Amino acid sequence: MKRLSKHLSLFLSLVIGIMCIVSLSGFATAESSMDEALIHDGVTVSEPFIDPDLVGTTLEETQQPGEITPFNAYGERHVYAGTYTTYKTVYVQPLGQPKYGFKGGDGTEITFFQYGGNSHKFTVTIDYKTVTLTAETGKMSGSGIGYTTTVPYKSGYYKFEFIKEYKIITKKYDIYKYNEYLYSVYVHDAGYALSHRWVRV
Repeated sequence: MKRLSKHLSLFLSLVIGIMCIVSLSGFATAESSMDEALIHDGVTVSEPFIDPDLVGTTLEETQQPGEITPFNAYGERHVYAGTYTTYKTVYVQPLGQPKYGFKGGDGTEITFFQYGGNSHKFTVTIDYKTVTLTAETGKMSGSGIGYTTTVPYKSGYYKFEFIKEYKIITKKYDIYKYNEYLYSVYVHDAGYALSHRWVRV
């Protein structure tokens, strides 16, 4: 019985994954609702998941207008189920800095790009679930164009860090096929305010 249940679960995951590829593509290109004052970091769609509270339910036709999309080519309807706003401060060190940092004391100006570099993973709690997102570390700029700052005048060696104060707006959508519950997804729209700090090595 356990073996059958495991195979059934894997089969269901495969079917849902195939059906989601096209069905969810529109979420990633949705218009951002992020504050204009923040730097938009893009829209990402979570992996489909089964909400146990909705298994076996059907779509009630009493939903408010505008909350349900029309049937798509796959017989699916996306039902908006709520919005969650989360805040997180993330610190990242841009690539290209000297191994032992920059020498302080002479007021040297250094320029960095906030984009590119490595992907730094961070976690937030959304709707009682742990969600992993990524922030770009950035990198040093050789052109003098970008985010320019001055190495501290105090003695010692320092490394530069971007401070990205994230605001993450998450919307949950429940997907129904011919009015029967199929799966759910989260759509994360992230933006951040940018500042920096120097960390003594």
